[in-house]
Amino acid sequence: MLATPCYGGHITDAFHLSVIRAYEHYAASDAVSLVSATVPGIADLPKARGALVAQFLRDPSLTHLLFVDADVAFAPELIQRFAESNHDVVAGMYPKKGIDWGRLASRLSEPRGDADAAANAAVDETTLLRAASHDYPLEFEHETDPIAGGEVGTLHIDDDGFARVGRAPTGFTMVSRRALRMMVEAYGERLAYLDPGTGATHYAFFHPLFKENDGEDGGDEAKTTRHFVSEDFSFCDRWRNVTGNDGVWVDTVGWVDHVVSPGVIFSGEAWLRRFTLGGGGGGGGGGGGGSGGGGGREEL
Repeated sequence: MLATPCYGGHITDAFHLSVIRAYEHYAASDAVSLVSATVPGIADLPKARGALVAQFLRDPSLTHLLFVDADVAFAPELIQRFAESNHDVVAGMYPKKGIDWGRLASRLSEPRGDADAAANAAVDETTLLRAASHDYPLEFEHETDPIAGGEVGTLHIDDDGFARVGRAPTGFTMVSRRALRMMVEAYGERLAYLDPGTGATHYAFFHPLFKENDGEDGGDEAKTTRHFVSEDFSFCDRWRNVTGNDGVWVDTVGWVDHVVSPGVIFSGEAWLRRFTLGGGGGGGGGGGGGSGGGGGREEL
């Protein structure tokens, strides 16, 4: 089920064309059957996502819920790629809407060695500059301070090019029925509530959390260490706390584009190069539905 929380019914043309192409692509497919759902009347994003989860759970014939926000564009092949990944929560990576001019300037001014050139030979310089200039809404497993950032560590990438992370965005994220049933079992009593409009049972899986930084207890209210956790990261945290979860995974082969306007689109292509040492390595920045390279560990 393609699930889109588009308040007011507004969508971008790039999203519209992506969905049409997806239906055309799978029209004659025996492997993938698509249905769509929207909730145009709910302004609160966590509540809107919860309503879409409730719609999905009511239809036992549906196997995967794919959140597709109304301001993203995607290759149709990603749908089958995610569904066949053997992971319960898989996200497509896209940049935030903005440019980090300082990071771009650093990329332009840093020296290029032979190793750097060889590592990035498969990706043109324009794509590398674009990837370097963006910030991406994810946190790696090795990060301990969500505020500071810039930490280094090891990234696990499976044989199909999916990388396990701590937190990922949900603007293009596939969640299996198995994962949602596990979350209902784990959190049902605490996070279930009656939707005021329909009286149906919804679950607050996406409602934001407030957390203390690791190793700190909050202390003086005037100088709190508590931080706000966004709806997508809160969902990831809840899922990763469920017994038997297989983690949160992001695609290092395909990518998603973030649409600002018809003429301004921020591409997620080669996003992993933003984090790897020297701008190289990673699981590749190939086409939207390509197959991954070999698995391994990437040093960030």
